[in-house]
Formats: sequence, structure tokens, C-alpha cells
Amino acid sequence: METLNQVLQTGKTTTENAFRIFDELESATIELLIGHWKGYSLNTGHPQDGSLEAAGWYGKIFEDAQNVSPLVFYTSYGTDTFFADPVKLAKLSADHPSVEGKVGDFREEIETTEYKARLRMTQYRDKISATMIYDNLPINDIFKKIDEDTLLGVMDAKGDSNSFFFILVRDDI
Repeated sequence: METLNQVLQTGKTTTENAFRIFDELESATIELLIGHWKGYSLNTGHPQDGSLEAAGWYGKIFEDAQNVSPLVFYTSYGTDTFFADPVKLAKLSADHPSVEGKVGDFREEIETTEYKARLRMTQYRDKISATMIYDNLPINDIFKKIDEDTLLGVMDAKGDSNSFFFILVRDDI
């Protein structure tokens, strides 16, 4: 089995190994999550691996337990960021399956100024950990602490038997 350091260096592993690592890590707290976080996929063979980065994903912003932006993307210019509405983004993807490239090109269709998720402590895989709960989608992202500035997250989406893993790295300015 690959170690956590090997996985972080390569950015890929198997789902089985990702869960082994996830289960061994310390639970994250809501307080730890507060801030700005850059994200990237942990490639495990999930169909979504790399798709967020290809779309210009910046990461997530946790203002407090009630105010979370789950999907922050770079603008078309790649310098500024904006909050994407998860439901509008899902609709855009469904309506235009051939959409490729940066979602910043569709900013007017998917941008929101509202926070679209919240944080709670929930039980997942027999442990309590900080969890981001989407407001209008059956999706929870559960977080484990790699260190004070790095998190391992897993997306638990209702109806999806595969688990999507990702890494968040603190980016507070």
C-alpha cells in the first residue's frame, strides 16, 4: 500500500488505498476549515478525476459554519475567482455535455453571490468529522486533517457508488 506521502507526491492512488489513508487520519474540526482552500483531485479512477481542475476550479471558501462556497472557480482570465451555484453548474453540464475548458466562460450563467453550503460535524465511516453539506444537492464532503494546512476530502453523493477524493491546501491571504 502506498503511504500518504507517496500519494501526495503523485496525486494518485486506488480508491481502496485512499479510504485506508482517510480512515487513519485525524478528524477535521469546523474551526480548522475556516478560510480559503485551493483544491485538486486525488486521482483514483473516478470519472470526475481532473474535471474540476480542467474547468478552472480554485477550491472552497469556508467563512463560518453557516456560510460556505463549495465551488469557487477562476474567471476566464484566471486571476480572479467567483462563486458558482452548484445547481446551475450541474444544469450547465447536463444541458451542454460537450462543454470543455473553463467554466469562467459561462460565469454569467452560473455565478452566485450566495453561499451554497454549510458545515456540520457528522459521522462517516464510523468517525465524526467536519462535513460540508450542500444546500440543494444530495452531496456531502467529509474532511480529514493531513496537517493544519492540508485536508483530504471525500465527496459522498447520493446515488453515486464511487467516491471522489480531493485535497485542499490552505490559501489564506
